[in-house]
Amino acid sequence: MSGPRWNRRNFLKAMLMTAAGGASFGGVSLNRLTPALSSPLSPGEADHRHRFIFCYFNGGWDTLLGLDPRDPYAFSDERRGTTLIQPAYGRLPTEFSTAGTEGNGMSVDQELGFSLGPAAQPVWKHRRDMCIVRGVSMNTVTHEVGRRYFLTGRMPSGLTARGSSIGTEIAAQLHGPSVNVPADQLPYVPNLAYAVETYNDRHPSYASALKISSTEDLLDTLTRPDFGYSDAEERLIGEFLHSPRSFRIDADQMPDMLRRARRSEVMAEAVLAAQLDRRFQFPEGMNLNSPQAIGMMAVQALTNNICTTVSIRIARGLDTHFANWSTDQPMLQREGFEIIDQILTDLKSTPYPDGSGDSWLKYTTIVAFSEFSRTPLINTRDGRDHHPVNSCAVFGAGVPGGKVIGASSDKGMLSQKVNLDNGQVDEQVGVLIRPEDILGTVMANNGLDGSILGRDVQYIPALVPRT
Repeated sequence: MSGPRWNRRNFLKAMLMTAAGGASFGGVSLNRLTPALSSPLSPGEADHRHRFIFCYFNGGWDTLLGLDPRDPYAFSDERRGTTLIQPAYGRLPTEFSTAGTEGNGMSVDQELGFSLGPAAQPVWKHRRDMCIVRGVSMNTVTHEVGRRYFLTGRMPSGLTARGSSIGTEIAAQLHGPSVNVPADQLPYVPNLAYAVETYNDRHPSYASALKISSTEDLLDTLTRPDFGYSDAEERLIGEFLHSPRSFRIDADQMPDMLRRARRSEVMAEAVLAAQLDRRFQFPEGMNLNSPQAIGMMAVQALTNNICTTVSIRIARGLDTHFANWSTDQPMLQREGFEIIDQILTDLKSTPYPDGSGDSWLKYTTIVAFSEFSRTPLINTRDGRDHHPVNSCAVFGAGVPGGKVIGASSDKGMLSQKVNLDNGQVDEQVGVLIRPEDILGTVMANNGLDGSILGRDVQYIPALVPRT
């Protein structure tokens, strides 16, 4: 009998068996929401059909070019000493500086009170499925801190992440033993992460993300390995491994750890036996490492019932401190929004398979974020530095479309206090909005327990969908 051939692909299989197969290590109960976070949906009403995509823009995006633009005439270079804001759209390539309905780099919907900058034009058509939160207080200008803050909904301790990633928290709640859904109806891989950090501080291993660095990695991982054994040999090996004798102990005396390992093996085998790699379809000749392929992978992972939550890096290289700001920042940021446009378009055009006529977007929430934004003034090197005031975009299910919550100030683009009930700036009764408030509210709006992000999480009623 020939021995196993261990290559990179088969090594990935072993990683999958460890991460995806550990569902037997217990679960997490859905705690009741604390008074600080009262949800319109009580815990336990979470819909197992719901899916999430978290889209990370790496490096710190310029919100003036995207989610928080300013009129370049009202905020001209000549007035920058007063406003401390410099859109500088005229420094961008012509395709950006003249884009939009006003011909000045901005798109404005007066009816909705909604605007987007030149780099975010690809998602303009989706504005009625989109909510922007502006003036988000990040409390940091350090890449690692801001990134891990938004990935977990908890301010890191120094540079060290605290808690689990949001994808992990969601996977734990939607796949735990308290979920009254047959196991064969749940996605095989609860949590997937492409080129982003992911954490699990206390949940069972089934909630941990399957980490990939490319679409090819995912397809390799989901493909059943070929160890070179004949069918008869594989059958004998399977019978041996599934027998308590392989542990030289009786089944009723098997330690809990070995029982869990046995069940993990069975679950991992089910993942590979399902031939999930065949559920993905890409155009012939497509570069599977391209941004377009990543977007297609994310959608197909959800709509083919492979994953519950997917986190993807859709832009990188946005840390533009120098003159490359005027070229790299708008181009790379636009590429990220093009992927979101593709994701939204695909979800809208894919019917949910229940015969209702609804699309998959009704059951999918997309969150777009970066670790912080960039300074509203151009620096002496013709770039922009780090700025601790951010914006975030939320699309799809559980979202009040065509709405803007909060605002940065018209002098220096600082965070402002917001009335959480109506989403308007209110320095008297308002509070600063933070990443955990957005993420906790998104979870609660979809029947999940957002209070796990901390006792001081502030629920945002203004972020509740209109009825």
